[in-house]
Amino acid sequence: MWKLTGLLALQTLMIAACSESSVADPALTFPEKGVVCDPAAGFCSDKEGISLGFSEIHLGKTAAYRAFVARYSKDDYASMEAQSYKFSDGTYCDHVEMWCGNPATGEPNTLVAEALFAH
Repeated sequence: MWKLTGLLALQTLMIAACSESSVADPALTFPEKGVVCDPAAGFCSDKEGISLGFSEIHLGKTAAYRAFVARYSKDDYASMEAQSYKFSDGTYCDHVEMWCGNPATGEPNTLVAEALFAH
């Protein structure tokens, strides 16, 4: 076994760090029962729709507010309560129909739908 030293070691470490950081985390997370979070979009949702409270808890106050401010204007506050939205991975959720999936193909995303609506 050989050791890397000097500039070669530094270069190897930088390449490893870059390749690790470029590996994307899963787009959606399921931090607790009934909650689906989208770290890339900066929001979480529950059975009621997009939740600023859960977004703050699971993604952090700063990230959540930044995403909400970018997404909704003050005059458009009612749209935060909207019952339909799209996650960054393309999954669309409609809370009136209690359905999540790809509306273009009609293919459901049962993992997300069950996480939000099954309890």
